[in-house]
Amino acid sequence: MTQYIHCMTNNKNQIWTPKIDKTKRGVYRAIVDAMRRDIEAGILKAGDQLPPQRELAWELQVNLTTISRAYREAMRQHLIGGEVGRGTYILANSAEASLFELHNKDLNKGHHQADFIDLSTNIPARNADDNRFNQSLQAITAANQSTLFEEYHAPILLEQLKIAATKWLNWRRMPAKPENIVLAGGAQTALQAILIALCNAGDSILVEQYTFPGMKDFARQFGLKLIPINMDEQGILPEDLAKIAAKTHAKYIILVPNHQNPTGAVMSKTRQQQIAKIIAAKNLTLIEDDVYGGLSPMPPLSACLPNHAIYLTSLSKTVSFGLRVGFIHAKAQHLDALTHATNLTQWTLSPIMMQMAINWIDDGTAFDKAAWQLAEIQERRKIADNILPKNIISTRDKNSPHLWINISQSIDIQIECENSGLNTAPVSIFLPQQRQKHQNHIRISLVAPATRQNLAIGLKRLASIIQ
Repeated sequence: MTQYIHCMTNNKNQIWTPKIDKTKRGVYRAIVDAMRRDIEAGILKAGDQLPPQRELAWELQVNLTTISRAYREAMRQHLIGGEVGRGTYILANSAEASLFELHNKDLNKGHHQADFIDLSTNIPARNADDNRFNQSLQAITAANQSTLFEEYHAPILLEQLKIAATKWLNWRRMPAKPENIVLAGGAQTALQAILIALCNAGDSILVEQYTFPGMKDFARQFGLKLIPINMDEQGILPEDLAKIAAKTHAKYIILVPNHQNPTGAVMSKTRQQQIAKIIAAKNLTLIEDDVYGGLSPMPPLSACLPNHAIYLTSLSKTVSFGLRVGFIHAKAQHLDALTHATNLTQWTLSPIMMQMAINWIDDGTAFDKAAWQLAEIQERRKIADNILPKNIISTRDKNSPHLWINISQSIDIQIECENSGLNTAPVSIFLPQQRQKHQNHIRISLVAPATRQNLAIGLKRLASIIQ
């Protein structure tokens, strides 16, 4: 028997009614899966309120325990959140959250969780022989800096981190001064603050043909319209940018010129100059996400646009995933608004993370870790090149931590990967527009598996599917 879930959405004239088959085992999972599908399709939006659990149990004619279990699982997967007295709501980051969850496919496919290999999550490779994170924590404690755990950060710590951030940006060949730095709790928080400071609901934002899921979540949250620009192996096409900028009169463009997510594209010097010329001519403001820049020999695009760029980066993709500090570099006219916006998205940075970032940049640890990360990626790319058919790898740059894989339209790649114990990132989560035309791609991360051996196992499974 088919049942229907009723949901109180922002548009009160609409009712969310996915079909749930009660005759199959795992009704609570069917509810969660339906919720995820409709979030990704844009049917459910950030802020939509779900009905109370008792009401939903009554509507579905199931017991309250089933609904409570479904809500708990949806919360675990970061699809929803709730507070006593306010209700349960769809979260803004739900689409992106799917990249960080293993969806328990083993229960349905006969796999054990340990058999699954994650090729979906973009986090730095782990060096089992590097214990500097623990050593740094011990050193900070031994230096009688225990107040970093118990108090707000001192003003001097902010200034020291801005100086350290300037060193990091200058290493990236991004001209910077401490007085033009705004600090954030990571690149995602930095981007959120920039959008709060600059954009209004209804604004059109130019983005790459395929964009990172966090950008899509922010667009839903803030009511922004994402307009994709076609790409090749070097990033967005200059002729498409010129045409779309003239047609839309957009004010902002968000790009990842170095190791673009998800394609891994890197802009050449010539392409950077072409794009910079158009941005300046159309009076656009570039918002550049350079989180992977430490792995690229190319400087930031923002370096070509001192009067038309806001630049952001962090240490979490190149140094340590747990080091949650982000850096924004902007002209003086934006600094007050950006500082206020970062205070809205985070009340304070973690003092212990601030001190560790300062120490690691000052003593060279951060640069050493980035160099190790790059060398490890290069070795893992060799493994991929030896296992996967050459014609399916669209990513040319050998330093990219992720690969954009071209798949035959005849293959249902997500189902095949799940059946083979693989987690990959499907093309659907990278599409700026819901009905956007696209080829069949997946993004795989070379650095998600804990070891090169696990990577090789995962890639062999993928190769067997494709061949």
